[in-house]
Amino acid sequence: EICSGRVYTVITMKRKHRPSVRRPKDVVPVQQAGEDSESGRRNWRTLLTALLAVTALLISMFLALPDYTGPRHSNEADKTKPEHESGAPADSGVSCAVLMDHAQAILERHPTPNAEWEKALDLLATCAVQEPDNPSPKWKLSVGLMRMGRVEEAIALLEEAVGPTGKNIDLLKSGGAMLSSLGYHAEAITCLEAYLALVLNVPSWEQLLVNLLQQSSDQWAFLYDAGRDVVSTLEALLHSYLQGVSLVKGGYLYRVIIGLKGPENCRELLLAYSSFAFGLGDLTTGIKYLRTYTELQYISQGYGGQMEAYEVVTAHSLRLLMAGADSHIILVSKNLLHFGQPVWEELVYNCALGDNDVIDFKSAVRLTSVTAIYLKCLSVQKLVGHLAREGAIAYSENRFGWTPFFHATALGDSHLIGRLLALHADPQTRTTVGHTSLHVSAMRGTYDVVPTLLQAGVRSGDRDYFNRTALDVACLQGWSVAGMTRALGAKVPPNCPSPPLYAPPLHPIMQGGWLGSGCILPSPLTNERCDIDVMATPNITSFVLDYLSLGRPVLVRNASNSHVMREFYQRYQRVKMEAELGSLPLHRHHSSHWEGREGSGHKRVSVKAFLAAMRDGFQEHRDTGCRAEGVKAPSYVFERLGDNSSPILAHFELPSVLNPNNTHILPTHTYLYLGPGLAGENIYFHKNSWSLLVYGQRRLFLVPPAKAFYSKQLIWDWWKDYHGRSGDVLECVQYPGDLVFVPDMWAAGAINLRESVGLKSEFVYGSSEFSI
Repeated sequence: EICSGRVYTVITMKRKHRPSVRRPKDVVPVQQAGEDSESGRRNWRTLLTALLAVTALLISMFLALPDYTGPRHSNEADKTKPEHESGAPADSGVSCAVLMDHAQAILERHPTPNAEWEKALDLLATCAVQEPDNPSPKWKLSVGLMRMGRVEEAIALLEEAVGPTGKNIDLLKSGGAMLSSLGYHAEAITCLEAYLALVLNVPSWEQLLVNLLQQSSDQWAFLYDAGRDVVSTLEALLHSYLQGVSLVKGGYLYRVIIGLKGPENCRELLLAYSSFAFGLGDLTTGIKYLRTYTELQYISQGYGGQMEAYEVVTAHSLRLLMAGADSHIILVSKNLLHFGQPVWEELVYNCALGDNDVIDFKSAVRLTSVTAIYLKCLSVQKLVGHLAREGAIAYSENRFGWTPFFHATALGDSHLIGRLLALHADPQTRTTVGHTSLHVSAMRGTYDVVPTLLQAGVRSGDRDYFNRTALDVACLQGWSVAGMTRALGAKVPPNCPSPPLYAPPLHPIMQGGWLGSGCILPSPLTNERCDIDVMATPNITSFVLDYLSLGRPVLVRNASNSHVMREFYQRYQRVKMEAELGSLPLHRHHSSHWEGREGSGHKRVSVKAFLAAMRDGFQEHRDTGCRAEGVKAPSYVFERLGDNSSPILAHFELPSVLNPNNTHILPTHTYLYLGPGLAGENIYFHKNSWSLLVYGQRRLFLVPPAKAFYSKQLIWDWWKDYHGRSGDVLECVQYPGDLVFVPDMWAAGAINLRESVGLKSEFVYGSSEFSI
């Protein structure tokens, strides 16, 4: 091939029957094209000589093939190693089984891919040459290549292992599952769809999937008759579909699996499909499956039979939908940022979005923009009227007194409020702490609905059970004073807003052996500015009345009761964490809120390895005297810990200020966060949450709902653009033992000012609680 004046010669050396397991070498120029004929003749003579030499080399290599057992020792020192350490058998005439045993021994000694894996792969390749009809070495070689990221070679070998007649078809399923677990979802889908088409004897899996949805589930018996555990394959395929490769087929497959298993046998799948549909704006499908899940829960708890469950859940279905509105908006935001255009196309289809609804979701989305899209979905699908016709009531309330009317106020939709009033919603209703819908408007910053509320009969002077009007609540919030006074047509009261309370950190500050940032930090990061209240000591009554029930953030000093959790704090010292928890696997991220998402840049790493990397980074920064402004955002750990049996939660007790017996919160999953200086959590809005810093120091950034945004920009990169220039962002510094409460739909992020480790959890309270 002639390219840019150079002649490139590509020589492929391929042994007979041996699969190619190497990446192609870089093509190198061998000579410059000449212009005169004499130069051309010299060039061709040179090329002919090279080709003859290569031919001789190929012949010698072919003759030596039976003696090949993989790469030999790379240096003189390795030659003295015994056979079990070198990884290559000393005897060149060994059997294929022995070669595979040696390869397996290498892979077991080195669980993660490294240079030694090349020896193991060459042993497997040699075995594949010796026994071309044996699929086992090809399969193992394919798996090794997958784990090394050489996917094209792996799939080629997988096809050879399966064979032209499909004799070893189960390897397609195993290979697809392996590719899916490694995050190669497009390739996994290819394998799994091919497997299903062969097993079910159909020309196209996609066409079959569409046809299935046009039939009743009692016509799907042939899926079970095919055997080979088809349902587990469908579940593996669903996992890859849901990573954004094919959201439409994912929705189809959800319904097929639920139909095959039966709703009563897959409740968690019902809940997952409901969330999936809500996250794409398909509210009709979402509430349908959520109602089915709730009915099954009602029956399983012994509250009544199937008919009673249907009637009760139907009556409360409007509240069931509205109680999850915030969570659905979060799902839509997360999906838009992670999957991008495919999700937007689903939203356009499900919600009839037009040119006026377009939003920019490349790097961040605003809460107000996504809420407007959600309300458009609700309106287009006419869901409120549909549920009402089925028997839903508009005045259903949860145990905190929240009704759909309060939810409509929090969403800021006057049209929805009008629809609920037409369904006999009570505008005078109050929560269990005496809040009216005007109080909710002040907490969420939805000032546009205030005229509608006043017209419906809500009085601006109504006080809650602690003698606070809606304007008083706005003054306590601080950020919502201007909007609320304008909406009410009122004057700003004296001493409004009140300055935030402040209590200095406790001294001495114990850091448990954790290191600093290593870099010189800019002064705006290190000042003691705190724009939210700081409680000097934990006080449950004050926490509930002044902060939790008002949706108002607060930082509580020494909230963890360190004298009670002495063993917990000792175990979190840097040396002890490395010694006692060092082998635990973690996910290393660049951003915490993509936790659990495939392809989001996360990588598994042990606690010990991550702490070592943090130490090396600290040493490098300190030795170079770096300035923080020139440093790239480092990696960060944000690990879901599951239940309380995790060794990371040993000796941990929920801080007394959050005691569920007094606060009535419902805790969900707990997460570990861990990272060096300048790492941290991106800014994003979420449900009620608490965050406890065990050791370290962090700068917190909080944004009220009216200005909240969900960002995938790394927090350190965001701060370099921000530099404290926006009055919409509230800041505070968190020290060891401090707990921060972030209310519903506030956006929050944090930057570590030094190595930091702590725990975080979201919880259900107030508006998002659903009970019958």
